[in-house]
Amino acid sequence: MNETELLAAVSQALQRIPTGDGMTVVEIAKTLNLSEAATRKALRQLSNRDRLVCIRVWRLNITGCSQRVPGYQLKVPPPS
Repeated sequence: MNETELLAAVSQALQRIPTGDGMTVVEIAKTLNLSEAATRKALRQLSNRDRLVCIRVWRLNITGCSQRVPGYQLKVPPPS
């Protein structure tokens, strides 16, 4: 998978999430069957292109308690 395909795959995965929620690095990596390092690299490139928003999402931690962790969403382009 080349860089363009990787960015397109991450963008496509992020477009499928419900409005108001985001996906964590682990969730994106599992969805795309990628390593977390490759996922982070793609997210960093999307962020550098100003196409990504980092938000806090609620997830269960290892002890079963909810906590806010970094999640990611694609930026919605302004209406034309």
